[in-house]
Amino acid sequence: MTRTNWLIEIVCLIQTKGNPKWIQSASATDRLRGATQTMIYVIRNPRDVLVSGYFFLDKTNLIKNLESLKTYFEWFLKGNAIYSLVTKAAS
Repeated sequence: MTRTNWLIEIVCLIQTKGNPKWIQSASATDRLRGATQTMIYVIRNPRDVLVSGYFFLDKTNLIKNLESLKTYFEWFLKGNAIYSLVTKAAS
């Protein structure tokens, strides 16, 4: 849920015409009560996905012997990166 906090806050600010007090004082369920259902489609910049994925894998050692960013980029373009499924779904 922490990755969506910024999105929840932005939507709440839009709904309340910029009232930050309401976001801080109302629980998530209170904020959703009576709200019209709308789908919001969020897509990340592929460059951000590439760089974030590379450094995440480098720091966590999920892939041993992670090569250069250039090699990871080529791997990413072929659809072999962890987050590349998201990129494929968006295209």
